[in-house]
Amino acid sequence: NKELNITEVLDKKWTEIDGTLDYGSVKNVHWIRFKIKNTNDYKIEKELFIPYHHIHKIDLYVFEGDSMHFRQRKGTMRVNDDLVFNTGHNFKINLDPNSAYTVYIKFNHLYRPLRATSFLMSSERLLDIQLINYRVLWFWRGAFLFAIIISIIIFFFVGLRIFLYYFVLNIGIAIFMASQLGDIFIFFNSDPTEISTVLDFAGATIVSAFFPLFLNTLVKIKQRNEIAWKWMFGFIYLMVVVFILNLFPGIRTSIIQYYSHIYMMFVAAMVFILQLVFLFKSILLKDKNALVLFIIYCFYVSTVFLNVILPNMGLLHGTPFVYNSLLAISMFEIFTFIILMGREALQVYKERAKLIKKEEKHQHEMMLSIIKAQEEERDRVGRTLHDSIGGSLAIIKQNLRAEDKKIQRTLTKTIDVVRTLSHGLVSPMVKQEDFQDELKELCYMFNSSRMKMHCYFHNWPELESLDWTTHFYRITQELIQNAIKHSKANNVYFQFIGDESVATLIYEDDGVGFNYDENSRGLGLRNIRNRLEIMNGTLDVD
Repeated sequence: NKELNITEVLDKKWTEIDGTLDYGSVKNVHWIRFKIKNTNDYKIEKELFIPYHHIHKIDLYVFEGDSMHFRQRKGTMRVNDDLVFNTGHNFKINLDPNSAYTVYIKFNHLYRPLRATSFLMSSERLLDIQLINYRVLWFWRGAFLFAIIISIIIFFFVGLRIFLYYFVLNIGIAIFMASQLGDIFIFFNSDPTEISTVLDFAGATIVSAFFPLFLNTLVKIKQRNEIAWKWMFGFIYLMVVVFILNLFPGIRTSIIQYYSHIYMMFVAAMVFILQLVFLFKSILLKDKNALVLFIIYCFYVSTVFLNVILPNMGLLHGTPFVYNSLLAISMFEIFTFIILMGREALQVYKERAKLIKKEEKHQHEMMLSIIKAQEEERDRVGRTLHDSIGGSLAIIKQNLRAEDKKIQRTLTKTIDVVRTLSHGLVSPMVKQEDFQDELKELCYMFNSSRMKMHCYFHNWPELESLDWTTHFYRITQELIQNAIKHSKANNVYFQFIGDESVATLIYEDDGVGFNYDENSRGLGLRNIRNRLEIMNGTLDVD
């Protein structure tokens, strides 16, 4: 845990290891020494490749015998013009013919997981590895960008939380991968205050929180494991506290970060394992989507453990392709989850369509019932007027004396009014062949010296049913009543026009007009709209 220089460590006691050079969160500066020989008769050039980007400081010393051959320094806390986002650090080592070298590497990566596994290879091999890494990385970026765009667009249109959770989950994955791959160095050429740790913790916290929420929208794991779910999220909430603490530079560059990393890895591992247990339990209970998710998740978890968690804990060797398998399984997860979410969205869409259709049918039946009740009530009132009141007035007229001519004229007019009212109220049940005559008669009945009614027919089709002729008759009645009451018109025009399978009634007058927005909810217009809706018609007002 002290910054020793090269001369101070040359004579120190070294421990020979035969295993991984990857460690969990460390509290010490690590020195690694190994020997290289060139037994050829010609000079060769090698690349020492460390396939882990985020290392604070790396000092490389190459000794030939007792003299230092050369030295190189790299690391994320140092200013390097060539430090860009990539998948590791590489050092060029030139080996003279028939020479032996001792290489010392100092890794100062305090309080974070350290991957110190190094690979010696040719420049051509290193270029091949970097090209493969870049291709996989950029292909993953394209698939990832596609997934988050699609998920947020579908969320805004459909409103399902599954797409929101998936979007936030992928944002968390993006933040975590950005911290691991060094995307921060697209914008900065050094990271002296460990901003990468903030990104690392933020990504890990978001993924740990939203992965269970996302799975719960596909399989109801929460309601089957309520106690474990509460305890799990208790630990996740503490991750948020740890993340907030590490926002302060003094804390994230201190020993506190060491324990923060241990806690973050512990909770992440616990969350991943618990989801497997939850899904397995759902399989036993034969929950929908459980088996498919379990298989996908097994692949995903195993890859995460093999490529991130176990190497970070120092239990597994690293490879030159540090994140390729993780990126590949992430792409597999992206497309499979999109298919699953698409299926869920389609199912919701179908259910909504059924519900809308059922609601439309219900509204249609309600309108039919309302109109039927209206017709029955009109029939009742109309027949009462005709049979009772009209009949009584007729009897009174017959029993009047001949000289009571003034009363007889009044009664005659009253009987005519009652007859007109009763005929207007009683359902006409107009037959198709009599429809035009009945409508012209209706208009003629309301003609007066103050208001002229004009009725025209052109290519009028045969309507589907007797009910439809009744609806048109009632609509015409309603329009006439509105014209008499409100229009102050001198001329009213009705045009009944047929065009292929469409029947159109055009009403016009030369009156004062009306404000449709203020009167659109009136009973008369509502009745017209209801009847038109029953006939799959529309109402246009100009």
